[in-house]
Parts: sequence; C-alpha cells; structure tokens
Amino acid sequence: MEAITKLLDELPLQKPWVGKTKQPTGEEILEQKSNLFYQYFTFFTQLLSRLRAKNVNNSSSNISEEEKKLSQLTVIALSYMLHANVNVGLHHTLPMGYVKNLVTRSEFLDVFTNILKQGTEFGNLKETLEDKYRNLIEMILDKDLIVTKAICEIIKVTEMDLLAGILIRINRTRGSDIELLKFMIETEVNNNPIDQPSTLFRRNSFASKMMSAYSKTIGKQYLKKALSDLIQTTINDIMVNKKVLRLINEN
Repeated sequence: MEAITKLLDELPLQKPWVGKTKQPTGEEILEQKSNLFYQYFTFFTQLLSRLRAKNVNNSSSNISEEEKKLSQLTVIALSYMLHANVNVGLHHTLPMGYVKNLVTRSEFLDVFTNILKQGTEFGNLKETLEDKYRNLIEMILDKDLIVTKAICEIIKVTEMDLLAGILIRINRTRGSDIELLKFMIETEVNNNPIDQPSTLFRRNSFASKMMSAYSKTIGKQYLKKALSDLIQTTINDIMVNKKVLRLINEN
C-alpha cells in the first residue's frame, strides 16, 4: 500500500484508448478516466470497509499497528488520487461526506481536508504528458526503492525482460544503475533457499533478467569496439577468397 500511495501522488489516471474512433473526443476521454477512477475508488472504499468491520469485532487494544497504518495509507492514497483527478473524481467522492456511518464520513472528511491542504486547484488541470510522468520517474529513482520492490513482487515472467531494460536505462540516467543491481543481487541471495545454492541466479528471476539487461547495455559498445575490426577483416577475406575462386573457375 505504501508503494501504491507513492504512485498515486500527483499521477493523473489514464489508459490507452480502446474506443472505435481513432481519436477520442474530450468527453470520451473524461468518461474513460472517470470509469478508471471509480474502479480504484471502489477498491479503496471496500478496503476501508473491511478494516472497519474488523475493528468493530475487535477492541481497540487488539488492532495491530499494521492495520492502523494500512487504514491511514488508504486515506492518503484516496487523497492523492482525488487531488490529481479532481475533475472526474469529485462527484464520486463528495457523497461519501454525507453518509450516515460516522466513521466513513470522518474518513472522507480527512480525504477532503488532505486535498485542500495540498492546494488542489479545481480549474487548472492542463498538464503535459511530461508533467504527468515526471513524478513516476522520480519515485522509481527514489533511494529507498519502494516502487522497485513492489514491482519485483508482482511482475509477470513474460514482462521481466522488457521492464528490466527500462529500469536499467532509467537508473543509468542518474548513475544509480549499480545501486539498483546491488539491491537486486541482495534480494536474490536473501530469497534463494539455503538448501538450493545451485539455483542462485539460475532461476528465471527478475535479478537474472536485470543483470542480463545491464550486461547488454554496458557490453554492446565494448563488443562493437573489440570485435568490429576482426569481423570486418574476416568479411574482407571471405570476399577476396570468393573473387579468387571465381577467377580460377573462369580460367
């Protein structure tokens, strides 16, 4: 949840257009964005409801610190999401401030208070694509690697190669690629079964994919410089031999 909260901070929601028309209208874009907001909004509100139900069944002394933190992070995540998508999210969230359940009402009053503290501008949402994703890049480059850790836990095997290359290129722009590799290696070593040392860096893991992507990025220029002359000489020799053989056959 901590990673999700960081991701939603100033991140306007959007997804690839899947409509019938090539270029969506402004209304179609807003409708799609509103539907996406509602999906996430429903997820967060259901999570808060489950936490409330659990708290009702337990005394306040039995509520763990993790549950309290999860509830707080969920409210913060809702605040961030609404702050970045107020043009489509306000009509979904505003009614929650008037529900009969006092706990629910209090939680969403906290959400509204948070977005006001963040200085939400209700009429200025003209952001460029660069503005939308600058914060995402900064979170990926965060020294705590919270987003990277979350990605490692959920990434599909079929997407590992692509994402490994992207993360390496992003971190190389700031000179933090070595730190990223160190983290991936430490994670691989810590998670590898003690009684199976032979599987270390041999499994189809994100760490092995990351090292492979790094090797390709770093080694490409080296291999080009080291082998280009030899390969070119070999090609030239082959061409000369072909010419000699052709002349012999003609005679």
